[in-house]
Amino acid sequence: MNNQEKTLYRIKNLEKYYLNKPKLNSNNRESGHKKIIFSNVNLEIYSGSFVVFQGPSGVGKSTLLNLMGLLDSPSSGEIWFDGAPLGELSPENKTEIRRESIGFIFQFHHLFQELTTEENIMVPLLLQGKEENVAKSRALELMEKLGIKEQKGKKPANLSGGEKQRVAIARAVIHRPKVVIGDEITGNLDEGTSQIVIEYLLNLLGTHYSTLIIATHDRVIADRAERRLIIEKGEIREGGK
Repeated sequence: MNNQEKTLYRIKNLEKYYLNKPKLNSNNRESGHKKIIFSNVNLEIYSGSFVVFQGPSGVGKSTLLNLMGLLDSPSSGEIWFDGAPLGELSPENKTEIRRESIGFIFQFHHLFQELTTEENIMVPLLLQGKEENVAKSRALELMEKLGIKEQKGKKPANLSGGEKQRVAIARAVIHRPKVVIGDEITGNLDEGTSQIVIEYLLNLLGTHYSTLIIATHDRVIADRAERRLIIEKGEIREGGK
């Protein structure tokens, strides 16, 4: 079985809901209800593939990414990652998977404000115990590819929105994870820089067999994906090209 055929994510009967805070009704009884984000989601995503999630704002794209990135837990159902049922793993095991196998590009960067561009990018490798010179070398390579080498000594407060997003992207891929998960990653980038970012991520996909999963409104990104999934009215369906 090659990487294209190997199932990286298997999602079965997934449901996510939030309980609204109960209120006293006219009979002085507490009333409340579930806000269902999505339900009965069944999905497989293969290693080495490029998948985008699309849909209107507020339908749960970010929530699903957080579940797949082990930043949240489902209300019911199960997610398998690389053959392991995530619901059966300890918090320590989940932390190890996030550190070793997942790169997350957040919509609002979430950079460490006290660290420089170079230091922010190096963090995942240092957390893995890699030597500082190895982390610096790989960070420099990424900064050159993403056009932010001149900002290596600057802190986030002195970077533009587009520069911050490129730092976040470099940080997410520096440890060459099995999956890169991105939430509106080009929202703060101009079209030219967006193309550079997508080309680099696709190169990573081909070179390291990483899986790329992105939630986006960007049609340019969606057109480059192998698979487009639409989240709408609490359900997920296959979308056409």
